[in-house]
Amino acid sequence: TRYNNTFVRLVNGTLPSNGRVEVYYHGVWGTICDDHWDDSDAGVICVMLGYTREEACAFSNALFGEGKDKIWLDNVRCNGTETDIEMCSHSLLGIHDCSHSEDAGVSCSKNTRYNNTFVRLVNGTFPSNGRVEVYYHGVWGTICDDLWDDKDAAVICAMLGYTRISVLST
Repeated sequence: TRYNNTFVRLVNGTLPSNGRVEVYYHGVWGTICDDHWDDSDAGVICVMLGYTREEACAFSNALFGEGKDKIWLDNVRCNGTETDIEMCSHSLLGIHDCSHSEDAGVSCSKNTRYNNTFVRLVNGTFPSNGRVEVYYHGVWGTICDDLWDDKDAAVICAMLGYTRISVLST
């Protein structure tokens, strides 16, 4: 998505509204380092992508995987009212003290967040199926399947924003 002169996208997420943040400069997509990365910064990215900033949530430590090319931005500091990441304070373009293990991510929709609980589906054949993982204290983990049934799966589906669904638990 292009906003003013800056292109941004979210990659490697579980839904279109979350993922690793990438920005496009000089013909190359690159990442943003997570130094000082917070919900205000994430909110600017969400606005650029057509979401609201109210549900923006920042992630660090390459939660959505590590990028491979350039690290374009570091030390991003937005006050939360900007409409383009370029309007925020940051280090000079391409100047950083990071590795891709510090790539910044965002979630722009409550579809992955419910009462401060984050869930995702991984390794499925479609975005709507896969292994359930829960984010807790900075780490993604799985749910034990003891006593797991269709009602539990339906809760996860509702948290991810899916409406009346056909649930298959194994």
